[in-house]
Amino acid sequence: MTAYELRAQHEPADPVGRSTTRWHILRHGAFVAMCGYRIDPVADTRPIADVEAIDPECRCPECWEWWAAVEQVWAEGSPREPEP
Repeated sequence: MTAYELRAQHEPADPVGRSTTRWHILRHGAFVAMCGYRIDPVADTRPIADVEAIDPECRCPECWEWWAAVEQVWAEGSPREPEP
């Protein structure tokens, strides 16, 4: 499971800084999420072990749908994963 990580989608905050608007799932070290969104290279990251701790309102629905499929395939005993 360490081949994946969570990365934040940010937008500018007022008056300065940035706020997290959504979390995406990526392969470790990648900058394109499973949904196809391009992630800022300096975006906040979290370990994939935190996947269930992310507030559902902040989850990318496409990434989490893909992740559910991966977990199902692994639960069935396959070492492979579905295509994104």
